[in-house]
Amino acid sequence: MIVADMTTPCATESEMRPARILIVDDEPAILNALRRTLTRDGYEVLKASSAVEALAILERESGVDVVLSDQQMPGMTGIAMMESVRRAFPDTVRLLVSAQCDIQAASDAINDGLISRFVLKPWRDDELETVLHLALRDGKLLQETRAALAEVERLATDAQEPERALAQTRRLVWSLKRLLEAHERRMAWGA
Repeated sequence: MIVADMTTPCATESEMRPARILIVDDEPAILNALRRTLTRDGYEVLKASSAVEALAILERESGVDVVLSDQQMPGMTGIAMMESVRRAFPDTVRLLVSAQCDIQAASDAINDGLISRFVLKPWRDDELETVLHLALRDGKLLQETRAALAEVERLATDAQEPERALAQTRRLVWSLKRLLEAHERRMAWGA
């Protein structure tokens, strides 16, 4: 069992909270099985039985770290929902689950940036836990990269205090190197 950081990706020590996972599936038995597994593993779990309900929850609730959705649902597919999630909540990591193994659709969704990973039903709990751990890590790296970019943009406009800007730039370069190393490790591990 992976017990690494399951807290929210951008929390400070005083704001530590369990990672929030929104699970979306039109089958109540699947929703309940996922909720039991994820709650047992220490996550805060929100449930939705449709894509429309999931999008409403995301609008209403703040701080959802991961959306884990079935692909085949009435009304709107998981991939179509993930496109809306990506536009409205770009820092939320998106995972797709399906019993229907449409490798091309999953591959296209990953390549288009709609989803981070694809999980095939029936899943094994340990594999699902690993995928969620990696998703949370990816979310944290994404948020750190966005913050570093914002800082670079701010420094580019802050030329009136060159010594302060230089010190901040050095810290930022160190941060970016750390992020790059983390991305390189991720690619080397194939995860």
